[in-house]
Amino acid sequence: AVNTASRMCSTGSPNQIQCSSSTASLLSGEYSLDALGEKAVKGKGSMATYAVRGRIPPRMRRAPGHITASSSAMQ
Repeated sequence: AVNTASRMCSTGSPNQIQCSSSTASLLSGEYSLDALGEKAVKGKGSMATYAVRGRIPPRMRRAPGHITASSSAMQ
């Protein structure tokens, strides 16, 4: 898990939190996520990556596991 987090940090863009699909699934109920697509990650191969855009206000939250291709709740 620590190795994956390190790879997400090193392959991401400045001022952006990038995460793997497993982390995105855990965050998806409370945070706005954008799918970034597949990236080649050293030692891991091709991985689906997501950008964390911000926390979703409680009244707008959906059930965990709901990830959209482009979420606009926090943009």
